[in-house]
Amino acid sequence: MNRYIFLFTMIGLFFLIGCENNAVLPVDSDLIKVEKKSDFLYLSTTERPTELFQYYFDSKNSKQLTFSNGNIIDYSVNRLNGDVLYSAYNTEGGADIWLLPSPFDQAKLIISCNTSTCFSPQFHPSGQLLTFQKSTFSYNSDLILKNSNIIFFDLVKNIEIEYLGMAIENGSEPTWSPEGKYLAYYQSDPVGIRIIDVFGNEILFLNGYDHQDFFAWGKDSDHFYFLSTEINNDQSVVSIHEILISKNEFSQFDIPIKENELVTGLKFASNQDKVIIGIRYSSFSPAQKMVIYDLLMDEIILELSDPTISAGNYSWSNSGELIIYQKFSFDSGIKTPEIAIWDLDDNVSNTLVSDAYLPNFLP
Repeated sequence: MNRYIFLFTMIGLFFLIGCENNAVLPVDSDLIKVEKKSDFLYLSTTERPTELFQYYFDSKNSKQLTFSNGNIIDYSVNRLNGDVLYSAYNTEGGADIWLLPSPFDQAKLIISCNTSTCFSPQFHPSGQLLTFQKSTFSYNSDLILKNSNIIFFDLVKNIEIEYLGMAIENGSEPTWSPEGKYLAYYQSDPVGIRIIDVFGNEILFLNGYDHQDFFAWGKDSDHFYFLSTEINNDQSVVSIHEILISKNEFSQFDIPIKENELVTGLKFASNQDKVIIGIRYSSFSPAQKMVIYDLLMDEIILELSDPTISAGNYSWSNSGELIIYQKFSFDSGIKTPEIAIWDLDDNVSNTLVSDAYLPNFLP
């Protein structure tokens, strides 16, 4: 997978919030209160060398946390204690998995993959188990997701395990439900989105090429969402579908958007009935806005829009009052992504870090 393809694909999946009466343009502002924030992590630079950094709101400075000779690929954060898992290139042509325990004193190699590429480590909600993807292809190969297995690893016993009685072949993007009851992932052969329980039993399989490889859990393990695309009058139309897992009930999740706009993704706040939805202005424009949809009010309550930027790779704060996101400006002289913050209470946004991507709040 080419590095720029990866970055712009992630930019293309960025989602945020919208309301005609409560729109805000991303402008510099110092009005966001420090006490509302927890620090966040991010990767920089977008061209190697790439390392993991922590941003401190009180000092408005960053600190480098990893020293991998610039070989970091991706990472994830344990939502319970702030521990970090990351993948990094090794000297054999593959990539390994490392653990950086909070408070980030020293990283340790936990999974050596030799010539294979191990990437996309993800914590189980319990924090005691991780999933990661393993492929014989290079991370820069376009074929890596078609030749990827999902592997399970016990962080307590420090051993690879057959958690579901098997490793999952031809699987990618493993995503645990909020309580860890189910695992959803994208399957390449046959193509579809599969949901299994902790015993390996299939709960649901959504197959067909009209299903995009984007999906998300709601605020609990009973609500699952995915996108589908169809062509109507020579235009792409993207729909959001909701599944109530316990009853196997399907419904369409309708939001008021313009005819030419396309939904690209969504992410739910963990403690509120709110969701970020990413929306492209049209299929001909790479620019994306973000809207906040309130499920209880059944309406868009906020919007962050600017047709000259693409916004996404967002992360909710624990309070649900702040969102950090990655943005790319098309009309500026800046040719690399930046990280910005959006204060939902005051409805202001400002840029924090340049030449950076993949931000995640710490717990």
